Amino acid sequence: MIDILAKLTAVLLLALIADALFRRSPAALLHRLWTGAIICALILPFVHLPQRAEANTIYVLAAAPLEAAPISQAPASIPLATLPGILFACWTAGAVLVALRAAFGLFQIWRITRAASPLPTPTAPVPIVLSSAIPVPMTWGVRRPVILLPTGASEWPDSRLRSAIAHEVAHIERRDWLVQMFALAVCSVYWFHPLAWLAARRLSSHAEHACDDRVLLSGTTPADYAADLVEIARDARTSSAAALAMSAHDLEARVCSLLDDHRARRSPGRLALALASLAAVLCLAPLAAIRLAAQPGPGRLAGTVQDASGAMVPGASVGAENLDGDNQEAAVSDDAGHFRFAGLPAGRYRITIQARGFKPFHSSPITVGAGEASLAATLQLGGVFEQVQVTAPRSSPLPPRTPLRIRVGGNVQATRLLQRVNPAYPAHAAAAGVEGTVLLNAVIGTDGVPRSLTVLSKSADSELVAAAQDAVSRWLYQPVLLNGVPVEVVTTVAVTFRLN
Repeated sequence: MIDILAKLTAVLLLALIADALFRRSPAALLHRLWTGAIICALILPFVHLPQRAEANTIYVLAAAPLEAAPISQAPASIPLATLPGILFACWTAGAVLVALRAAFGLFQIWRITRAASPLPTPTAPVPIVLSSAIPVPMTWGVRRPVILLPTGASEWPDSRLRSAIAHEVAHIERRDWLVQMFALAVCSVYWFHPLAWLAARRLSSHAEHACDDRVLLSGTTPADYAADLVEIARDARTSSAAALAMSAHDLEARVCSLLDDHRARRSPGRLALALASLAAVLCLAPLAAIRLAAQPGPGRLAGTVQDASGAMVPGASVGAENLDGDNQEAAVSDDAGHFRFAGLPAGRYRITIQARGFKPFHSSPITVGAGEASLAATLQLGGVFEQVQVTAPRSSPLPPRTPLRIRVGGNVQATRLLQRVNPAYPAHAAAAGVEGTVLLNAVIGTDGVPRSLTVLSKSADSELVAAAQDAVSRWLYQPVLLNGVPVEVVTTVAVTFRLN
């Protein structure tokens, strides 16, 4: 938001400076300048949408963990910062009030138009109506524009009536009402920014001057037209709808502009307006691509450590490694399974969690900024590994060979073997000098019996595989208990057949 407001201020200040430098340029050209500034102000929030950031909350699905005492406390919710919420509520309230005020004004104009009576002798290509609620001539609408005149306009001199209608027709041809609605939208979004209201006022002022220039170019003398404006303003002061009447400042500025012989009045052509619009875009649009260098304060990261049953895991070691820096932080989950890092430098962090009986947990990079990031981690169950070696006398000596070594990594002793049946070395394989290691994968059931035996070493001898499967299937484990309830766990068994 600060970045958007800084760019908005720069855009409107540039438009204000250009307005002052080229104040004697045609009003239509200055109106186009402010139109570009208003459009840039409208699109700033959209071109400045934040880039998609990595999620700050990670949920990890895992198998049943090994051991964790059930804890009844629920994870405490992490409170959100209250200041951004208060600021957002204030901005929303102001924007809604300004928008409601504008909507009420449009509704009033619609009701006045519905109740108005048509001008007896219309002299314009659009409907002209008379209403006592209108103090000064005005127009509104895009697809079906309407010109509203005060009731006394029917008694005006023909020259004054023609000038007033020509002025309003110029507004319709220039689409000034639509542009003014854009300015009203900018005031609703940036209601707290004084330059937004100044931009809307300058836009309306230049629109009036541009339409006055068209009236003068049609052949009306400046002195006569200025006198007509003064008479219209004098009649408006007696009206009850003073809010719609032109102010003394606006009247003075318009009269001075009409009587200024050195002011350029000829409206630029379409090519000149197009070039002016392009220049405004080229000057103002690059601001949308510039991002202010952020200086985030110390960040916070908090989270919970739990198992698949939802019970919290206390005493887990939690490490935070800054991927964008060189700092590493450490913490331990409390009795409720919560951990918290405060005062972290901004950056991307990888969280590592280790607990007895569980596999190490590694998170995806988490972006830590000025706010508080969160992490909900579910630990995976550590695997079980058993190894047994079966020997038999060698019938004939063989040359020494490098023994086969099995790399075991990261597994935890998850249960205790109660009954082991040693495999018998197959006689035919021993006589043939066959050796090898059979890797089996099994699931220890809740009753402690291995099931679903799967052979992992596809190159092992079939007789050795059969002997290993037969023996391991008769083993008996103490069941794994998770929070006092037996659960299944995966185990890996290595049976090595070797000749002496």
